[in-house]
Amino acid sequence: MNKQDIINNSTQQLDPEENLVRFGCVRRSNLHLDIGPFTLSLAMGEGNYCSPRLGGITPESYDLVEAAILDGDGLMNVMDIRSTFGLSVAKLCESFGNEGQEDYSTVMPYITWDQVVTVANTIDRHSPSAKDLI
Repeated sequence: MNKQDIINNSTQQLDPEENLVRFGCVRRSNLHLDIGPFTLSLAMGEGNYCSPRLGGITPESYDLVEAAILDGDGLMNVMDIRSTFGLSVAKLCESFGNEGQEDYSTVMPYITWDQVVTVANTIDRHSPSAKDLI
């Protein structure tokens, strides 16, 4: 999986309609990529940990994005990410290494598209196949 695969195969979650009217443009957007039982969420826009911090531009225009991994219970925490996907993914998390905070839900702030691709491929490798779920 590469950057374009992630963008092309994601569903886009846009700002609520009232923000479009009030501010005249999309201020942020999220891409959701379902990978097995997990969702890789990528957030980009004015209020997200991304660069540039602008809304209304294409996902390809961002150098850095905010990412999160969701499971059936919502946003995963660092301990679950580490035990499921390994240390290399856990190290990207905002609260990694913050004693007493690794059981908090977390995001991966300001990660590159190369890191996004690595995370997506790691999730894919650790996801059960459809036949394992039957």
